[in-house]
Amino acid sequence: MKKILFALLVLFAVSAVAAQPTQERLLTLASGKSFKLISYGPLNIPENLNYGRTLELSYESKVPIDNSAAIEKETAEVWEFLKVEAEKGGYKTVFLRAFGPYDGKIVIGKKSFEIKFTITENGQWERK
Repeated sequence: MKKILFALLVLFAVSAVAAQPTQERLLTLASGKSFKLISYGPLNIPENLNYGRTLELSYESKVPIDNSAAIEKETAEVWEFLKVEAEKGGYKTVFLRAFGPYDGKIVIGKKSFEIKFTITENGQWERK
């Protein structure tokens, strides 16, 4: 009986924690603009793909993904921040993804804009 009570208590505690709203993570750029982060951090890519250490940042854009001029400008500004972080961390490949403004739908299946950057042998970043 004690085991059942303990299991129920643990289940209740876990469900209470899971029900708490998660704190929104924001990316704030030097310009003062901020964006909601969807994900940010290293990616585990299989070695046979030869990406080296890989960093990924996904965020919620403030402009429609279909507005190519605006999304290019926005991602260029985010890239200036991300490039510094990638160089500090010794990353060789970086994925930058912008998802359209939140419209009540989940992220999966939403339109996105993705850029892959790789560092060349001479230390310059190349957009792929």
